[in-house]
Amino acid sequence: MHDRIRIAALLAALFAAPALAQQAQSIRIEAQDLPSALRKLADQTGIQLLFDADELKGAKTPGLNGTLTAEDALRRLLEGSRYSYKPTGAGTFVVRRQLRTAAARPDTELAEVVVTASTRTANPLSKVPASVSVVTQEDFEEQQAATVSAVLKKLPNVEFGGGPRVNGEIPAIRGVYGPSITLLVDGARQNDTTSPGLKSPLFIDPYFLRQAEVLRGPASSLYGSGGNGGVMTFTTLSARDLLVPGEVIGGGAKAAYNDADKSSRLNARLYGGNDVADGLIALGSHDWNKIRQGGGSHLDPNDGEAATGLVKLGIQPIADARIELSHQFYKSDNLQVNNAQATDYRTANLPIDKPAVQMTHVDQTNTVLKGMLGNVDGAPALMATLYKTTLQYEADRSPDPAITNVLYSNTKTDTDGASLQGTHVFDGAGWGRHRVTAGIDYFRDKQTAVSATTTNPSAPSSVTRNGEREVTGVFVQDEIALGGGWSLTPSLRSDRYDAAVADGSLADNSEGRVSPKISVAWQNGSGLMLYGNLGEAFRAPTIVELYQNLPCNAFVLNCFQPNDTLKPEIDRTIELGANYARKSALIEGDSLKGRAAWFDSRVTDLIYNTNLGGKTFTGITPAQQATFNANCANTGLNCNYQFQNVPDARRNGVEIEGGYSLGKWQFNAAYSRVRVENRGNGNKLFSPPDKLGLQVRRQLPAQDMTLFWNTTGVAAQDYDSTVLRRRPGYATHDVFVSWLPTGQKFKLDVGVTNLFDKRYSAYQSSNAYAYTYQEGRSLKLALSADF
Repeated sequence: MHDRIRIAALLAALFAAPALAQQAQSIRIEAQDLPSALRKLADQTGIQLLFDADELKGAKTPGLNGTLTAEDALRRLLEGSRYSYKPTGAGTFVVRRQLRTAAARPDTELAEVVVTASTRTANPLSKVPASVSVVTQEDFEEQQAATVSAVLKKLPNVEFGGGPRVNGEIPAIRGVYGPSITLLVDGARQNDTTSPGLKSPLFIDPYFLRQAEVLRGPASSLYGSGGNGGVMTFTTLSARDLLVPGEVIGGGAKAAYNDADKSSRLNARLYGGNDVADGLIALGSHDWNKIRQGGGSHLDPNDGEAATGLVKLGIQPIADARIELSHQFYKSDNLQVNNAQATDYRTANLPIDKPAVQMTHVDQTNTVLKGMLGNVDGAPALMATLYKTTLQYEADRSPDPAITNVLYSNTKTDTDGASLQGTHVFDGAGWGRHRVTAGIDYFRDKQTAVSATTTNPSAPSSVTRNGEREVTGVFVQDEIALGGGWSLTPSLRSDRYDAAVADGSLADNSEGRVSPKISVAWQNGSGLMLYGNLGEAFRAPTIVELYQNLPCNAFVLNCFQPNDTLKPEIDRTIELGANYARKSALIEGDSLKGRAAWFDSRVTDLIYNTNLGGKTFTGITPAQQATFNANCANTGLNCNYQFQNVPDARRNGVEIEGGYSLGKWQFNAAYSRVRVENRGNGNKLFSPPDKLGLQVRRQLPAQDMTLFWNTTGVAAQDYDSTVLRRRPGYATHDVFVSWLPTGQKFKLDVGVTNLFDKRYSAYQSSNAYAYTYQEGRSLKLALSADF
């Protein structure tokens, strides 16, 4: 082993290495093989790098060019490879190969996580002046996640309300949900204009994911409409993420089982490539049944199956250029209550104040073409993206012959989009180092809806109207590295949106908005960052919010009024935060990380689904009106709804998360709190309850095992002015065990979620009358292999 280890630094650099490792300096390394690049990095910076050149054989790096600390440069050289680094002393680092599986977590915990959501450029998580959380491929695997919500909802101020059915889960950030948060998969927007807050807008197989990021707070200065609450970005795997250096082909398979809904999941992938081209194909087959809830009851019916797939092809004609084409799909058939968030249902034409059972078909696709050119700080200097996404919900007529008034329906959102962004780095001649990113984004939503009648099976829906919305925006951002640890990041974006109903029966809705944001940060060089952000965000009204229309009469459950004069929702937020990340912080060999943020938002013209009271129509009798008013107040049914602008609302809260690792132990904790208030009348609006999460992970190398414990405590939500949405508090506990035998390529995962079978209902979405209990205790099994 001694003659295989190469020390890629000159002996004289021993004295300079400790200081130079943390000092920013100009570094330029061309695209080349990884061992040669590491030797050049050691020569240019004076640090010591220890690595096995044979182990790194075949690994390539696109190089880098910029003013960086030596450790940042090392991290960026290794980014996207199967290698990580570990500090072993001041200015000394060991580079070693990662394992493919979650069993490698003790080493990979020491590597810095890179995020892009906060600035649309690559940055180490610990140096991002924003409230950001990251979930990795290993996190999804360790917790045997069948959906992304299983892991993401444990993050501070991130929720997935709507009950345990996959079709009903609604993502929320800081109490903001629906079109007020931006969902991106490989850069493509996942918009749902037809049913915000009622049906899930996102279906993605965790087996396909490399990483998920959650950016909290205003993001319109970079992403445009929908960035009020924040952004969720999902990055899928490519062959380059999975291939071990020296390999040209690989594959994997996974089989999983969940006891609570008797569900099974089968996944497989095959990938290969060389320096010029690579490709990956991954498929999945899932099925599920009625859900056992806490205490032993069942959520029934919930009988379905899904097929998932991802195909990704990449071509790299030269070192600093890449073209990537990917297509992802999710298709499911599920016999369920047609309101996926509801429990009870009817078995006859009357009463109509209950939903009915229907076979529901979901079809979501995501096609993305990307072109990347150049290299700035380890990321593309120029990137262009074209994409097309679809989300379709289709429901067959009721299978119950006793129900004749529940007919076929079909709603669909098609989104076509494009973006172009470029990044340039230059020295400001005494005004710091500048990394300027500018670009243009465009997307168009097209909404179509069918709601069959007894005489016309393809009749256009009068409630969910056909229509279109176009949004175009241009933005610029400058990340300025000043002296003394100070940095300044101003960004500015201008957007224009236009919305129209297809038949022209109501007025078009359009407006232009300018969204500014500025971030100031200070770092002391020992792992501490303090920052402050001031930003403005907006989101345009959706087609359904503008044009939904169901007149009140005696035979409709609820009625809906259009509002084509809706204004865009404007969010002005101040955020103060601190990040801390340091190795050997308390004792030699440990690792301490922490993030905390406080925010206060003033929201103007908040778009809110307003309950106008019991439905009223021509010819109604006083007795009928009294009944409708009572039903509306007690159940949320027989109401008249309209999306309206709340002139003045306030949202404030905190999120805190931290982690500590020492040896084979890792501890994590997270806390969040948010409150939303209508300042005009004092009403407490939708805001998820306070949440505390605790996690412990223990490595058992002698047994080739990892143990993981998770506890989530949720306080009572007893302050919502919509009383029907209030929920008692609860706590749940999960335990997971991973076993990866030494020298083997398979891994066995065993877990139990909701260990003590707690019966609870999570705080829901805007659908106040749905009160569904969550999944009870469940045994989870998964067997995976890579070859």
